[in-house]
Amino acid sequence: MDYPPRFSASQDNHRCHAWRCPKVVPPSQLMCAYHWKMVPYRLQKDVWARYRPGQEVTKDPSESYMVAARKAIEYVKEIEIEKRREKRGTTIGD
Repeated sequence: MDYPPRFSASQDNHRCHAWRCPKVVPPSQLMCAYHWKMVPYRLQKDVWARYRPGQEVTKDPSESYMVAARKAIEYVKEIEIEKRREKRGTTIGD
């Protein structure tokens, strides 16, 4: 089997894990390309180092993968929150 598995229309329920992102992504991907590009290389590398081919099929990612994924998700969330604050004209502590 090729990994990551090919994305099909029947897998359209898997969404980007970035905060409030509605984009559909293949189950083997943590985030859409837009959000993944926000993740620093060191965190991207950490996520991929802990990814086990097929974990999205068997639904059993390792604890270390979950920790790495959560760090990447939280990093992007902080960026998105800051962007919203800047858009509203507020800063941290307001």
